[in-house]
Parts: sequence; structure tokens; C-alpha cells
Amino acid sequence: MYSQDGALELHRPLIDRMALGRPDRPCTLAAFLILNVMDGMRHPEFDPVGLELRLNAVYHTLASVPERDPQVPYIVRLAEGLRKAIKKRTAHLAVPALLNYADWLAVDSRFEEGLSVLDTGRFATEGHHAESDTKLQRRRGYVLRHIGRLNAAATAYRDGMNTAANAGNEYLEVRCKNGLALVLMHQGRVREAIHLLQAIKKVAENKGLRRAQACASHDLAIALSSYEKTALKSLADAYHLYDDQSSKSRAISDLCRFLVAAGHFEEARRCSDLMVLQKEGSAFRATALGTELWLAGQAQDRAAFERARKEAEMMDDTMATKSRVDVRLRIGQGYLFFGDLTKARQYLNFANELLDAQEGDMSSAAVKEATDVLNGNRSLDLIQIRPRRLSASRVSSLDSSGGLAAMLHDAIGIVGDFRLQQPV
Repeated sequence: MYSQDGALELHRPLIDRMALGRPDRPCTLAAFLILNVMDGMRHPEFDPVGLELRLNAVYHTLASVPERDPQVPYIVRLAEGLRKAIKKRTAHLAVPALLNYADWLAVDSRFEEGLSVLDTGRFATEGHHAESDTKLQRRRGYVLRHIGRLNAAATAYRDGMNTAANAGNEYLEVRCKNGLALVLMHQGRVREAIHLLQAIKKVAENKGLRRAQACASHDLAIALSSYEKTALKSLADAYHLYDDQSSKSRAISDLCRFLVAAGHFEEARRCSDLMVLQKEGSAFRATALGTELWLAGQAQDRAAFERARKEAEMMDDTMATKSRVDVRLRIGQGYLFFGDLTKARQYLNFANELLDAQEGDMSSAAVKEATDVLNGNRSLDLIQIRPRRLSASRVSSLDSSGGLAAMLHDAIGIVGDFRLQQPV
């Protein structure tokens, strides 16, 4: 049964954020008003005219928000989706825009607010539209997994899986099962996760679910990250299975991360150069610039470092908070490598200030490590990696089927000592 007290408790994360008086308060208020309108759709006989009038208050609130605020487009699309849903008297029409906004909040590490958004949609649509129910549960699993509520995440994925199975939606059923595998990884049950992902990959291939097969291959690469050869092969499989450039770019991003961790800086820089050129939005571009900053610092290339720093700072207003933390961390680390402790302290302090407002941000450990190095409590070796060259023969030994070579050739166009042949 719907109650005003229950709705207020559901939206407590947004209320708490508004109470902080942050610059994004008008946007948070607009989101709160939208969710309250959606709450009204829980009533079987809701008044569409009354809800339309309440929705108009959202646009009035947004009039005071700076145009460059990155969450405004998501809130506007959510308001437009909800207007259509009210006219058609069916809440599920607002779900795509609601999922997009929840995803943006997750990118900004505002997981509790994202959970409030998803639960509002779930309560409004539950039992009325199986596909929307499943998508909302799957996203809930993602958010719950990232805030460490692993049992609740597993339950959300299972509920979504059962709803999809009952509706005969094989794709969403497989994707929810993929989420369960990621929960196993977070629980440290890596071997079980690997076996499940391998099974998911096979089922998806047999059923012709290309996207699901690609995602399982990509997650399998992450699970296998300590097994370099198998991980890179799985990542190459994902790259070639993806049909959209955005997903291919994510595969390139993870390849770059693997290359950095292995000390293959030259090849990682080529990957990051490609990432910077992609038109995939500020979060992806910020990740690429963060990699550029880190690599330039490691290589003691001050000119390249300063170019990337200036570009990153120019797009600061468009970045989500998590991206701003990551970029400041990389700039602070870079100045540590150059021995400029004053500037290193300045940027690491910026990162720590932003982290104070975050909910379990995964960058916090790295910021702490860099701050410890700055304060002389730990050695600079902690954040340095010895560079290694990745020769063509090394790639061949890692990639007997040629998939990785094709991925690198397609993505980067490598030349010279790293020249690779396309597989026949």
C-alpha cells in the first residue's frame, strides 16, 4: 500500500543531499519532484491532470540550473518520458529514461540515490510489464553490488532472471545470470564466477544472443585478469562480438588497463590516444585522459602530461564527480613522479575533498596510497610499474587464434616493431 511516509523514506537519499546545500541542489530537487509524480502513478485511479500540473514544477525548478550541469539532460528526458507515461496511463513508458538517469547517478558514485530512482520505478510498474520489471531488477543488482550489499544484489538478479524466464525473454534472463556471476567475483568466488561465465557464454552462443555472448566474454576477461593469455583472448572475443562502437571502446579501455598493469606503456599509450579520439561522452574521455596523465607521469614526459592536464581541466564542469576524483588523482600522481610535491599535494587534496561526498568510491584506496607516498609514509615504488615492451612475438604467444592481433590492428593500427598481421 502506498503511503506518504513510505515515499519520503524511499527518497531519503535525495532529501539528505538537498539538505547539504550543494550547487546541484536544484537538480536534486527536480529529481525528487519527478519521483514524487511517479509515486502518484501507483494509485490505480490516479488523476493525470493533477500529475501533469505537478510535473510542470520540474521545469520551473530546472530554470535556475546552469546549462552545463551534466545531469540536466537526464532529468529532462525523465520528465518527458513520465509525461508520456501519464498520458498513456502506463508507468513503464518512463522506464528507459529512468534507467538512464540511474546509470548517470551510478557513474557519479551516487548509488543510494540511484537505488531510490530504481525502486520508485519498480514500485510503479511491478507486475504490469515484465521487461521493465526485469531491467529495473538487473540495474538494482548492479547498484547493490557496487555498495557491497552482495546478498541483496544476488536476490535482485535472481528475481530479474525469474521474471525474464517466465516472460520467455532469453536475452534478459542470460544477462541477469551474468550479473550473478559478477556477484560471485565480488565475493571472492572467482573460480565459480569463471565457470558460470563460461557456461553463459556457451548458452548465448548457442541461442544466437550475440550481445550477451560479448558481455560474458568481456566479464570473463576481467575474471581471468591474472591469467594474461586467456584474459586477452576473451577480451578480443568481446571486442569482435560487440556491434556498437561504444562497447568496442569499453573493450579498448580494458585492454589499455591490462597493458598498463603489465607494464606495456607504449602500447597502452596508443590505446589511450585512440580512446581520447572517441566521441563516447565525458566519462569515457575522462578515463582516457586519466590514462594519458598516468602514462606521461610514469614516462617522465612533462610536455605530454601538461597537455593532458589542461585538456582534462577544460572539461571539468562536464565530468561526473567520480571522473573528477580520478583525474585529480592521476594529476597528483603525475606530479609525484616529477617530484613537484606542492602541486601533488594540491591535486590530491582536491581528490580527497571530492571523496568526502562520495559513497564508497573505489578510487579512495588509490588516493590514500598516493597521499601516503606524498607524506613520506610509503615508497614511490608503490605506484610505479616497470615498463616492458610487448613485441609481435609476445602477442603471438598470448594469442594463438589471432583474435587479439586483429583487435589491436583494427583498434590502433599498430606499426613498426608492434606490427601485426590480420588473421586469415
